Amino acid sequence: MTRPACDGREIVELYSAVTPGDYAQEIASALEQYPGASYLRTDMACPSLRQRDENGNVIYAVYRHSGYSKQELCSDVRSAGSTAYGRWLDTTSDPSVLVTC
Repeated sequence: MTRPACDGREIVELYSAVTPGDYAQEIASALEQYPGASYLRTDMACPSLRQRDENGNVIYAVYRHSGYSKQELCSDVRSAGSTAYGRWLDTTSDPSVLVTC
């Protein structure tokens, strides 16, 4: 599990695990599906990430680092596929708002 800096960098979220009891299996499968990806627990990372799901469960996110510009992020999101989306790693972005491309 990683704890990236909240320095304004972007990430491409590839998968979110939200089912207690299945976290380990879901994360292992997602990391296998997305070679080179990392994972984090959102409530132990930046406040720009949604801290818990609508049921109050913690969220583990499988992600890839992107760059520091919206252009880089949007390119990386498009390359990752239709279920991927972008997030900023900072202390000011609203966690309920996805980066739009």
